[in-house]
Amino acid sequence: YSLFIIVHFVVIFGYGQEPVFSQFYDNPIYLNPALAGQYKLRVSSNLNSQWINTPGFFNTQSISIDGRYEPKSFSDRPNAGEIIYGCYFLNNSEGELSLKNQQYAMLLGFRLRVNKRFKVSMPIQGAFGTRSINLSNAVFRQNLDPVLGNINSSNFILPYDNFYSYVNFNTGLNVTYTNSEKSYDKKLDFGFALHNLLTTEREGFMSSNNISRRKLTAYASLLKKELYNSDFRFSLFYQNQFSLQTIQAAMQFYPSRHFTTENKRNIYIGSGLFFRGQMYSTNIATDAAKFIESIYLPLFILNSNPSFTMKTSFSYGLTISELLQPNSGGICEISIQIINNSDNYWDICPGDRGFRKDLGKNKKRIKSKNKKKTKKKLN
Repeated sequence: YSLFIIVHFVVIFGYGQEPVFSQFYDNPIYLNPALAGQYKLRVSSNLNSQWINTPGFFNTQSISIDGRYEPKSFSDRPNAGEIIYGCYFLNNSEGELSLKNQQYAMLLGFRLRVNKRFKVSMPIQGAFGTRSINLSNAVFRQNLDPVLGNINSSNFILPYDNFYSYVNFNTGLNVTYTNSEKSYDKKLDFGFALHNLLTTEREGFMSSNNISRRKLTAYASLLKKELYNSDFRFSLFYQNQFSLQTIQAAMQFYPSRHFTTENKRNIYIGSGLFFRGQMYSTNIATDAAKFIESIYLPLFILNSNPSFTMKTSFSYGLTISELLQPNSGGICEISIQIINNSDNYWDICPGDRGFRKDLGKNKKRIKSKNKKKTKKKLN
């Protein structure tokens, strides 16, 4: 009965909650439009299949492009400014009635270098979306044979408003800290995003009432390089929308050892551990069944070459709550990210320790020379 409550609630009331990706940090501008422009050019693609054993499981695809442009008039240091831009397309289908949600979004904003270690980003994102539902697969009580249980043909007349569109706006703030301007071994990203600032969307297909779909997202991500001969990233994620709250925690690591091919490609293989917990606040589910938890086991492959850098990620989620793994079938997600930067340098890309040592040596040499000059002047 608890399992039925969970699935029934998600299918009927799921329109209030937009899709949540397992590898949330690999879908940056959907997470927060302020994460755009961290590289000169970045392409991200995600494919998520959730609860594949349930009828009409949830299937979500997205693709995004973002980058930055630094006008010459803004290039004065240390307070250099950059224009950030991006766009994404999302397609989501769920349930046996094929409830579909499609979003098209574009963003434009700025990224300000406060000093050598802090950068602040803030954009505005416009979104156009459509929602549709296929009621031809719906089965009603009058279509069921009371003895044999056979499903007879339906004479249900489809409503004319099984499709509608909407326009909305999103914004966010992201702060980036690095302990060095170029070659860093510590990086911290934190911020928040406000989605669906307008409350003009309809409640559903049978009602013309409006409902607030405002979504709040907060996150933090810490990258530490060369820790136990690996690069580690720790991420936290919180989202609140409609009657659903989501908390995610992720740990990723990439060993410093890598494979070098004949065409100068460096290949890194990493893994990690993710956790996701979701809680429904509703009168339908009043017991412990309203909690859903999952553990994810990811695999990352990072391919770096002189032209571009590509990261391919695969994760499989094990349901550990009352929904149970055999009933849900788990959650599968595949993501691909490609970046093109001035130096094609990824956040997690081991091997720059030598470069940092050279910088340290040069600083020591300059300090020693300055000391010798001051001594000569004093003498």
